[in-house]
Parts: sequence; C-alpha cells; structure tokens
Amino acid sequence: MNFRQHFLVGLLLLAIYPWLGAKTLLVFAASVFIDADHIHVIFSEKAFTYSRIKSLFEKYRTDKEIVQHIFCLFHTVEFIVVLYAFSLVYPVLIYIAIGFSFHIVCDIIFYGLIMDFSITRWLSFIGFLGANGAWDDD
Repeated sequence: MNFRQHFLVGLLLLAIYPWLGAKTLLVFAASVFIDADHIHVIFSEKAFTYSRIKSLFEKYRTDKEIVQHIFCLFHTVEFIVVLYAFSLVYPVLIYIAIGFSFHIVCDIIFYGLIMDFSITRWLSFIGFLGANGAWDDD
C-alpha cells in the first residue's frame, strides 16, 4: 500500500477515539510512519525526487522478485514482539505497537490477499533470510 492508502485506511483508527482519546493520534501516526523503514531503499536507489520515489515504489509494488530482497525492520514480527515487550516498561510504546500492528494487518490484506505476494519474507527477519538463501547449503 502506498502512503496515501495507509493514511486513508488509518483514519479508521478514529473509531477507537472514545476509548483511547488523544492517544489515538499516536496509534494513527505509528500506523502511517512505520514505513520510515523504507528510507534505505530511497537512498540506495538515489530516488530523491517525488517522481523517482513514486516510480520506484510502483516498481517494487508490482515486481515480486525485487520485493523478496527488500528488508524492512519495522515490518517484522520480531520487531513488533520486542515493541510490545518494551511497552511493559514504557507504556506509551503500546500505542505505537498497536499502530504498527494495524499497518501490518493492512499490508497482509493488501499484499497477501489482493496482490498475491509472498508475505512471509517481510513478516519475519528469519523468513527474509530464508527467502534470500541464508539457509541454502552451497
């Protein structure tokens, strides 16, 4: 999903406002800005203009082979589990973890069900390593 799609779908989080109040904004912001872990792709491809960024992510959104080789730390189960664990000590992190989880569920629906991409490679660091040959016997 692109930034605009995540922003619009993230507006659904306003439904939890009666329970979380202003903390809903933190959940919403986390659900959108989790994609900050894509910044390395922009720098590695030297896509420093809006049009280059847009075409770059359109290419990644449609090419299953390229996507297998992109690692996004914030999108992994391992990172989310650590975030939830740290929220036991730093309670504000629970709202960020909820936002990240919401974003990932949206990605699973969009990429896994609609686009028919293999989502195991980016849902887990271990899955990413396996998809990129880390466990191959050479």
